[in-house]
Amino acid sequence: MTRSVPRQADERRTAAEKGIVVAAPSGRDAGTVPAVTRGATLPVPYASIPTGPGYQTGFSAAIRTQAGILTGAVGFITEPVQAEHILRTGQADAVFLARAMLRDPYWPLRAARLLGAELDWPVQYRRAKV
Repeated sequence: MTRSVPRQADERRTAAEKGIVVAAPSGRDAGTVPAVTRGATLPVPYASIPTGPGYQTGFSAAIRTQAGILTGAVGFITEPVQAEHILRTGQADAVFLARAMLRDPYWPLRAARLLGAELDWPVQYRRAKV
């Protein structure tokens, strides 16, 4: 699903532009939501990707806007308010949690309570609800 781009032209593109070229042909009805990442956790000697809370969201927003597809944001998304902000400001259509869920498997339940959302707890957890 990629477009053929002459190599010299492709080398001058930013990472976001390359992502848009790859993502655009699939369109909105493809039924998938890509997790947009630049792979900052990989040791690449020539790449310097600054990291911090939500550092991948701008990349997700660019692909979402310019390619016109649904995207999912990743990258140090750890707090419920931060995740809600990403969704409400249109930086992504979904937020994918990785390490945050490993650290706190009850993250969705805690987030719902903090954000004032009613959420059905799993039956086996209901007696622990506070």
